[in-house]
Amino acid sequence: MEQLEERVFNEEKFRQLVNLNPKWSTLICYAEVIKRKKLSLPVIKKSFYNFVDKEDWSGSPVEEILNWLYELSNEKIKRTKSTKNR
Repeated sequence: MEQLEERVFNEEKFRQLVNLNPKWSTLICYAEVIKRKKLSLPVIKKSFYNFVDKEDWSGSPVEEILNWLYELSNEKIKRTKSTKNR
């Protein structure tokens, strides 16, 4: 039986976004990198604490942020009328 590969956080893409968008917070860059990448909650938690500056989220409920990031990572692409008719 073939084992499924665990999806991982793309550190290189994150660093590129941070460098290209110096006015963006690390939280916004992180969210852009994980969007629709279907990452597991443990992968998100580990990479979040390693890459997102604490000052970008301190004072906010971290569990709510992590749940939002999980939903963002696992959201489905919404099709609009214009894309359905192609």
